[in-house]
Amino acid sequence: MSPHEILWRVSEKLRMARERRLAGRGRRQGSRPSGPTSQARSLLQKGAQFVPGANRAELDRLAQRFPDVHQRLKQGVQQRLDQLAAGTWNCLGQPCDLRGPVDWSRDPVTGYRWPLEFYDDVPIYELPDGVDVKPVWELGRHQFLFTLGAGWLLTGDERHAAEARRLLLDWIGANPLFLGVHWTSALEPGMRVISWLWTLAALSEWSGWSPEDLAQIAQSLEEHGTFLSAHYSLYSSPYNHLIGEAAALYLLGLWIDSPHAAEWRRQGAGILLQHGPKQFHADGGCVEQAMGYQFYTLMFLTLAWCAAGPGGGELASLEPLLRSAWNAGAAFQQPDGLWPPFGDIDSARTLPVIPAEPWDFSGLCGVGAVLFADQASRTAAGQPGEELIWLRGTAGVEDLLRLPAMDPIATVRRLPDSGYAVFRSAAVPGDWLLVDGGPIAGGLFADATPSAAHGHADLLQVLAHVGGEPFLVDTGMSTYGGPREAVDWYRDVRAHNTLSIEGAPVARHAGRLAWSHVCPQHRLEAADRTDLWLAHLGCQPGPGVVADRYVLMIPGVGLWLADQIRTPEPRRVDWSFNLSETAARDLGPQLESGELLPTSPWPLGAKSSQGAIQWSVLRGAANSVEGWRGVEYGKRFPGTQLRGHATCPGELVVVFAFTPPDSQVRATIRLGGCVVGTGPEAGGASLSVGPGGVPAEGWSIRGNGWDCDLAWGAAAPVGGGQWEPWGTTGWRCWWRVGGRTGADVRQDHAGRSR
Repeated sequence: MSPHEILWRVSEKLRMARERRLAGRGRRQGSRPSGPTSQARSLLQKGAQFVPGANRAELDRLAQRFPDVHQRLKQGVQQRLDQLAAGTWNCLGQPCDLRGPVDWSRDPVTGYRWPLEFYDDVPIYELPDGVDVKPVWELGRHQFLFTLGAGWLLTGDERHAAEARRLLLDWIGANPLFLGVHWTSALEPGMRVISWLWTLAALSEWSGWSPEDLAQIAQSLEEHGTFLSAHYSLYSSPYNHLIGEAAALYLLGLWIDSPHAAEWRRQGAGILLQHGPKQFHADGGCVEQAMGYQFYTLMFLTLAWCAAGPGGGELASLEPLLRSAWNAGAAFQQPDGLWPPFGDIDSARTLPVIPAEPWDFSGLCGVGAVLFADQASRTAAGQPGEELIWLRGTAGVEDLLRLPAMDPIATVRRLPDSGYAVFRSAAVPGDWLLVDGGPIAGGLFADATPSAAHGHADLLQVLAHVGGEPFLVDTGMSTYGGPREAVDWYRDVRAHNTLSIEGAPVARHAGRLAWSHVCPQHRLEAADRTDLWLAHLGCQPGPGVVADRYVLMIPGVGLWLADQIRTPEPRRVDWSFNLSETAARDLGPQLESGELLPTSPWPLGAKSSQGAIQWSVLRGAANSVEGWRGVEYGKRFPGTQLRGHATCPGELVVVFAFTPPDSQVRATIRLGGCVVGTGPEAGGASLSVGPGGVPAEGWSIRGNGWDCDLAWGAAAPVGGGQWEPWGTTGWRCWWRVGGRTGADVRQDHAGRSR
């Protein structure tokens, strides 16, 4: 623990004692702590400047200029209004009724009620079975208030505005500063500030506010600023929590007329400038290694950057980081238009705009595209989304539609620092591949030191879409609360499309959402051509234990994985493959004996250099925590997982082949002294030797017109035809096609892939 952290924690204890006294005094007096109430009306005028699309003149302009965009906006808001009117507002996967009196301290799911005590005395982790603090926090984030404000703007129905006023003021009266569950985490006041800012902007033209209403809101916002400025998650959660808290404080410093506003702005800007760059790798990927948090943290930074003024104002130095992070986030989009749910999931959104699909970030990508003229984000955005309309108005829609999308060519996006490579094809647009050879998460340790993190033990994982449908999928996550073993399942190596070696885990569970003994050595290499995708993932999870995974995918033709495991003594190796509903539709309760396992549309065949793989099927069941999937917080559903195991006697090579049932294409790999292949014909021609007579390592692909070899090494293999360099990455790969050059037949192969 550094001297600064020691001082911080001592100061925290002293501050907490002072806050406890203030909370007790306020409760005995039956009133809220005093705060400035002057110029409360400026809350509306100044707030409207932060959400320039949320006014009637701008919406009229949008309707005239882009009637179809305006209609989609109305439909999206109306869907959420209908939920609120029916008492089925979606609170982290569970319906919640806000139509009558709301008990803000009551869990919307179980009915458990948190005491209105000093925040440090309120339990949030050690709770009765089935109780999770997240839903009540979600209730207190007030993102539904903006739906009501937007509903009034778009329909003119006074009931929506009046309901937003009722709920907001009711919360203020029921939740004094420092008391209750809604003050137990500083991120919660931060989220509330953003929701209130957007709601008041949407209702800035509504005549139903009284001076007393606005004074009460201004006073509560002053309290929110007081709390945020003293409760940074600097050492407890210096990632999305810290950035969200600093961004909200910065917005408050720009928004409300407070004697502390300038200091809040200074503090917020200082933290964003110092810690913002620590949230993303140099390649733009989030250090938390969780897809949802990529956009959650990024949007906090982007909101503050926009509010600071043209070009980011005093936050201008964040622009290169934001450009990189938006570009990286867009790269993960799948053929179905959604994003993969890897890492922890809490379904959080920075902005109070909640899409129908929890893994649809296309609306946010429109914001990144316009602000930073990013073509990858433009491609991912598709049509203008609600977030862009509110933040940039009609001009933002015009800017997006003028921006060209990326050319529809085959591409691989390598994120070498984050450890991901994402492949896609224009010729076979429904095929998609993601490989993970990166860190578990930032801030973790290779020794016994425990540290919380949102990344999962998914090193060497492969995700794939085939024919436009999910095929190999991530298990996701459904909850942070509940039994530890259930939470651990979603995060464990067993829940991912990877392998585990006896006695050599890539990370050890060290508490709820925490890891220790994290594997520090991992690698990712990737290369592609129009018709072939190639990757190498590797790690060293223990002394003398090495795992390498070589990935080959030919769009429209097949996916092959070759795992090479080396251990100092015989050890068990386990594999997991999580199948989508479509991929698992032909799997019965028991596996039939045979060469192929009936995964759909590409059955699985496996060949091992030592013995056979023993297979079983795992499905989620009520009496087990394993086998479940979750793609939205608070919801889970039974998944289907293929599990295989074998013994590694010291070195083992296993090839897994997912190919169409009638495929005549076979792939053989040479790794060290092993040659292993799958397909209708055994074996296959060996690769040529490399310099010094050492056999070259690589793939041979034969059948159905395919006759090529792929190799890797510092120099090209010797003999056997003409070898060409493969790509321009740091990974030296070589390509040979049946005695002819790759240029001669590349177009033919691309045609066959279609």
